[in-house]
Amino acid sequence: MLRVISAVLFLLALVLFLVFWQQNYQGFDYEISIGYNILVFKLDSVSMPVWVLMILSFGCGIIITFLLELIGWFRMRSRVIQQTRTIRRMEKELQELRTMPFADTGAGKEFTIRE
Repeated sequence: MLRVISAVLFLLALVLFLVFWQQNYQGFDYEISIGYNILVFKLDSVSMPVWVLMILSFGCGIIITFLLELIGWFRMRSRVIQQTRTIRRMEKELQELRTMPFADTGAGKEFTIRE
């Protein structure tokens, strides 16, 4: 059921995007100029259509999101490895405690209270 709802929402978003694109297509053909002058990094003015800038922005967003998720994945993987080592150490300790012989507990001896 969740897949059906997701598919319907995706198709609805796609239709809305296509309607928006068709109604505003002329706006995407405008040329814009971009230039940077940050300290020592200088980029002369570059002209490109708005749609190219939108695609580049979307691609950069995908790359940045992937890198941030990759960092989170490495942190999670590191934590899983650490917890696996702890579990193995604790299982080994438990196995040693299970095989340890019982010590003389003094059962059967008289118990006296000293004052």
